[in-house]
Amino acid sequence: MFSFYRFKPWFQRALRWIAGVWMTPNQATLRGVAAAAAGGAFIFFGFRVNPLFFLAQPVWLILRLVCNILDGVLAREKGLADTRGEVLNELSGVVGDGLNYLPIAFFAPGGGARALAFLVIIAAILAEMTAVLGRLATGTRRDEGPLGGKLDRGIWFGVGVTLAGVFPTVLEYAPHYLAVILVFVVLTWLNRLRLILRSL
Repeated sequence: MFSFYRFKPWFQRALRWIAGVWMTPNQATLRGVAAAAAGGAFIFFGFRVNPLFFLAQPVWLILRLVCNILDGVLAREKGLADTRGEVLNELSGVVGDGLNYLPIAFFAPGGGARALAFLVIIAAILAEMTAVLGRLATGTRRDEGPLGGKLDRGIWFGVGVTLAGVFPTVLEYAPHYLAVILVFVVLTWLNRLRLILRSL
């Protein structure tokens, strides 16, 4: 699967100006979590009120990804990179995924889509925690794909949700779409685990 993660350094350079001189790394991290929560709320409204609410997903997705990119840049630039910030950053990624995507697992039409959404979230947690274990085991965080990290998952989820806002009938294909995402997230987890074990 194509990964957007390779473009992260370019995004970091292109978006640095947004933070100005006032934003701290932790502020960027918390704003990213808030954007993820807002994205989840609009998914809920899309299922329960009107599918047009799905069309707001790209806005919250972009805000979340921008904040995610900026927190690392600011930590390095301001000399504020520390263990506490790393812990907050890792937790925010997992919590943000849950806040953003759990409404799909609870409110999507059909049990298949709901179950697959739960499985994707669980697999994403395993993949992210394995990435962190790579740092503990070898000193290097494992960010390998095929489906990178928050950036890639966010974009693929965002595409699916936005399409559902434009064409609500595509929701009947949600289980197939989520199944593909699940396969690639699981492959990502297994690949990271393999690389950790091989390096020990």
